[in-house]
Amino acid sequence: MNGGIVGKTITVRSGIWSINDLLTNPLGLICNVPSQATIWDSLNNGTGRGATSLTTSGNTTNYKEGGSGLNIIKTLKDVNTMESYRDGYSPALNLTGKRLGVLYYVKDTTALEKLFAVCLRAGNNPQNWFGCYHLGSTAGIHTGWQRLEGSVDSPQETTGSPVKTAIDFNTLFVITNNITDTLAEGDLVFDAIYYY
Repeated sequence: MNGGIVGKTITVRSGIWSINDLLTNPLGLICNVPSQATIWDSLNNGTGRGATSLTTSGNTTNYKEGGSGLNIIKTLKDVNTMESYRDGYSPALNLTGKRLGVLYYVKDTTALEKLFAVCLRAGNNPQNWFGCYHLGSTAGIHTGWQRLEGSVDSPQETTGSPVKTAIDFNTLFVITNNITDTLAEGDLVFDAIYYY
């Protein structure tokens, strides 16, 4: 027995954390992600992702899975909504009966006070999606690492008519309290979109 997590190696098998790794898996250890979760997008450096009203960069010092997290950077002072999205995953996922989530990190209370909502949306395209969100006004967002997760069958929000058996689009959607609010590198970091 190794006395817990000291010296234990974390192993990934085809994108799925094994049950034996739950105690040392940074996803499970920090944010209680179930061991059967499959990582859909590790978000490493934002590879393959588009952006609206923000820029992104890799965060190699503060992340939970893979080689980096995804910094969300807002410098524009004339909008309060922004998104990082990816379309055209192949193969498309059947998420019927599943839960979908993402890990994210808020640096400190200064960054926290700028956030109105943090959302994860998935579907078939920008016109047909379902999603879940945390609202800052209801203490849903806090500092540190946390997970945002929801049921695909009973989403918090829906637009259009997403087909749950052919999901190939997701977006990380962020709303700030004020259009003049900015987010610096490291203020808001996303890592690992997963389902189970």
